[in-house]
Amino acid sequence: MAQVSLIVGVASNGGVFYSANRGSNTGRTILLFMLKLIKVLNRQDRDWRKKTVILMDNAPYHKGFAFAEQMKLLNVPIAYLGPYQFRMAPVEMSFSFIKKHDLNPQQVKVSTE
Repeated sequence: MAQVSLIVGVASNGGVFYSANRGSNTGRTILLFMLKLIKVLNRQDRDWRKKTVILMDNAPYHKGFAFAEQMKLLNVPIAYLGPYQFRMAPVEMSFSFIKKHDLNPQQVKVSTE
């Protein structure tokens, strides 16, 4: 079975935004996720940038030149955790839940072909 990677965003109001991807995450998958997230946030509240900060860890694909330039052009407020502090990221609670629970208790098989 191919590797499945998740990109998850957790809002302070309890909202969860996610993407499941086949293969590993890259700067491109993160950028695509962010572009879609921006569209959702714009629909919810045109002024979200004034009261929102996107908190990211220091994964290389979060800090690539193309990604950073696109976020700057789109005026997306981003803050980064310090080095090796990924456990402080609120999104880690989502990952912890996923790892501890059987998300497919009936063992339903899904084809990705």
